[in-house]
Amino acid sequence: MKKLFTIKEVADVVQISKRTLHYYHDIELVIPNHIESNGYRLYDSANIRKLQSIIFLKELGLSLAQIELYFEADVQTKNNMLKASYNNVKQQRDKLTHILQFLDEHFENTPQQALKEENIGAFNMDQQYMKEAQLKYGNTKYYQSFDQQREGMNKREREQNNQQTKAQFDAFFDEVNNLVLENKSIEDIARVIPKLETILTQQVPNCDKQFLIYVAETYNNDERFQHNLNKNRVENFHEYLVAAIKYYVKQQG
Repeated sequence: MKKLFTIKEVADVVQISKRTLHYYHDIELVIPNHIESNGYRLYDSANIRKLQSIIFLKELGLSLAQIELYFEADVQTKNNMLKASYNNVKQQRDKLTHILQFLDEHFENTPQQALKEENIGAFNMDQQYMKEAQLKYGNTKYYQSFDQQREGMNKREREQNNQQTKAQFDAFFDEVNNLVLENKSIEDIARVIPKLETILTQQVPNCDKQFLIYVAETYNNDERFQHNLNKNRVENFHEYLVAAIKYYVKQQG
């Protein structure tokens, strides 16, 4: 006779509550192998293996309804569900890696200080600003141009585009920072602003002088942008950048 396990033993093995096991039985997700005349549930090894699979699938982010479908699905459908979950887990991993890098930098550079609010907000600026931009500027011609430009990209292409654009921005800001360190005038710094305009146009195809002014105002008024711009650059770097953008636009007429 094969070994059967009590509900307490199963709960201990798979590390879930007896209440959860009762619930899984009620919804017929995991039906005990045998039920005694007194109502006691007894489980076999197959039940335990299924419970372990459920725990794994829940870790992948599947709901109980999806898990129920998974067990009833063919191989292709199961693999498609796993692929979708795999991508979600990768996103979570990348997000956690980002958080760890952010904390590592804080502990290394400012171990005697508390995290500032603007720093906490800054570490996840990409997604945050994407949502804010949609809320604030969703009806503007600039956001619509930006949105249309990204519609033709798949998720991987968007991620690559984001990484490439960030690298271009960082290189440009570092170039402006070097000009400030060389004590160049705002007029001299303004001569490289067309590079910024080119980067922006790649993201917002209808970028014009008015849009440059919007960007300058954002750099000047949003403390989170200021924090990122000024980090590892000259003090109040954003002020030089804003002045150069406005000077450039004014010279363009």
